[in-house]
Amino acid sequence: MHAVHKDDARAPLLNNESRCRVALIDTSGYASDMNISAFVPQHAMKPYRVLAAMEIVRSLKIDAHCRTVVPPLVKVEELMAYHTDTYLANLGLHSCRSWLWNAETSKVFFSGDCPPVEGLMEHSIATASGTLMGAVLLNSGQVDVAVHWGGGMHHSKCGECSGFCYVNDIVLGILELLKCHDRVLYVDIDMHHGDGVDEAFCTSDRVFTLSLHKFGESFFPGTGHPRDVGYGRGRYYSMNLAVWDGITDFYYLGVFEHALHSIVRRYSPDVIVLQCGADSLAGDRLGLLNLSSFGHGQCVQAVRDLGIPMLALGGGGYTIRNVAKLWAYETSILTGHPLPPNTVLPVAEMPLSGWLFQDSPLLIVAQDRSNHVLPGLHCQRAYQMMTEQIDRHVPHIQPHPRLQKASTEAAAVDKQVEDGTTAVEDFKRQ
Repeated sequence: MHAVHKDDARAPLLNNESRCRVALIDTSGYASDMNISAFVPQHAMKPYRVLAAMEIVRSLKIDAHCRTVVPPLVKVEELMAYHTDTYLANLGLHSCRSWLWNAETSKVFFSGDCPPVEGLMEHSIATASGTLMGAVLLNSGQVDVAVHWGGGMHHSKCGECSGFCYVNDIVLGILELLKCHDRVLYVDIDMHHGDGVDEAFCTSDRVFTLSLHKFGESFFPGTGHPRDVGYGRGRYYSMNLAVWDGITDFYYLGVFEHALHSIVRRYSPDVIVLQCGADSLAGDRLGLLNLSSFGHGQCVQAVRDLGIPMLALGGGGYTIRNVAKLWAYETSILTGHPLPPNTVLPVAEMPLSGWLFQDSPLLIVAQDRSNHVLPGLHCQRAYQMMTEQIDRHVPHIQPHPRLQKASTEAAAVDKQVEDGTTAVEDFKRQ
């Protein structure tokens, strides 16, 4: 029998401690019950995608490196922190007889992309519950990273549903985080602009919103112009970067990392909320960008490497198997044990969603070689213009008070050292 080394004996304890610092919030058992696909089969949003992602996480044993939390459902009153009571009351009207709904009997405008369907209120509460649980865990200091792939619904307004989003769990989560943190950085890598979050905090200097998205050509939601930088106290606390169709990992990562590090150095956030919309992936049903899951994951890795407490959320993504693969892969990144991109999914061990991946068992989602940028677009020039936009914007951000205090203290120390050096030189001359 060999002697146990002291470091070997401590290893399980250290692994257990690191495991407890990452929480994976699982609401797939709640959210998958919404029958949006059953009532509107052609609808792009499939809540089932979260269930598929969680099954990959379990089958690849990614959950061995984090703790899985199934949150209790919050009360409807919790949603009133942002949403109006009239809006929530109308959401609650819809049951199995929801097809009787019409515009004359409801004050809420349900559009084609947000139909009134059975299970709507239950789905909305589950979405908010997961994100609020992540925020509470971060506020308590029990975790450094909280992950909720069922969240990230960034289009919903206080009294309006929009863009497949019925409740804005992101705003609710940020409001919870602001109870214990001075500054929150919200980062959005969905293909669409997070107009609901931007609208909620565009006049606040406590929340900085960074969004990389497609803009122009009447593209939904029509907001997020690069010149939109916030209003009032929130002026220059919003940064909108309009990327081009077919952008690849190289340029996207360059823009993202430059913006992220420039903002963090100046703004010094206490916590980061990252919306990981998967519709920026290549081959998405509604997407026009051309990122691989590796490139998308590198954005997540860049945020994690900052060492700042973070809440990672889902978002868009409409090719189910690609979304599930991406979020499972990014779960491995967030736990600190990234899987190799050529990992093969154990399809036979996935009874709920294995059929989705029989024709595509690799974890990686590659770039689409047939997706080319628009003719006449000069990528290098567009990239340069975006970096110049970032460099012009960042100096307008007011540094965090603690940075100003640290700068003042450093200047005082330098002054004392300088005075001491001068005194010594004067003494030597005497």
